[in-house]
Amino acid sequence: MRRRRHTALAALLWTAGLVTAVAPARAELPAPAPCAAPADRQPIIEPGREREIRALFAPHQAGAPIGDTAGASVFRAIATDHDVIDALLEDPAGAPLGALRIRARACAPDAPRATASFAVEVLGAPTPAAEALAAAVTANDPGAFYKTFAAAPPSPAAAAAAQARQDAAPEPPPPSTAASSPSPSSSPSPSSPSSSTPPPSAATSASPAPPASAPPAPSPPSSPPPSPCASSPTPPSSARPTPSPTSTPSPAPSAGTAPS
Repeated sequence: MRRRRHTALAALLWTAGLVTAVAPARAELPAPAPCAAPADRQPIIEPGREREIRALFAPHQAGAPIGDTAGASVFRAIATDHDVIDALLEDPAGAPLGALRIRARACAPDAPRATASFAVEVLGAPTPAAEALAAAVTANDPGAFYKTFAAAPPSPAAAAAAQARQDAAPEPPPPSTAASSPSPSSSPSPSSPSSSTPPPSAATSASPAPPASAPPAPSPPSSPPPSPCASSPTPPSSARPTPSPTSTPSPAPSAGTAPS
């Protein structure tokens, strides 16, 4: 678990380019050469080790002159960047005098001057102050100073080449419409019913089914069959013929009247 935390912290430090101390004179120093260690095992200086770094230069202290003589150079500040430690020097008037640079031996294996953990390089003209600091580091370095390693980020040239390859790569074709949309025969859409299911009628979908119709009214009874004695049915009263006046019988004569 601790190793994973150190690895994550190392990647963060590579991304941020952490500098634990910054001085204006450091801007005038040359940039460090790329580290020669394997790309997946680059040594770095993690935060929280400021006391160990200052102990490398003891008895000299940052911000104080080196030596008791008048006009002695000033050990101005310590700046760190990834695996590099720069001890910045100034003259009594504040003008930069270069620096003593130490870094991991794995990053500069061909350095002509080295200690147990560091490759040592004097930046600028050699001065007694730079030699005093180099001697202090040689005496105070216990070895195995670097404890955290991380994969190095790609160089600017490699990053630019990778970006150019990405830009030149053809864009993938858009997905086919036929492949993305389901076929009506294979999977019907929710809005259209399947062909095997009959569509609901308008009356069913619009309103509930009407109640059953009333039973038919009973038919009137049929007329009774004619009597076998009658020769023909008697016509109704409305159909009987009106008797003629000639056929109307005269009234019978009364008893006291003689016929004429």
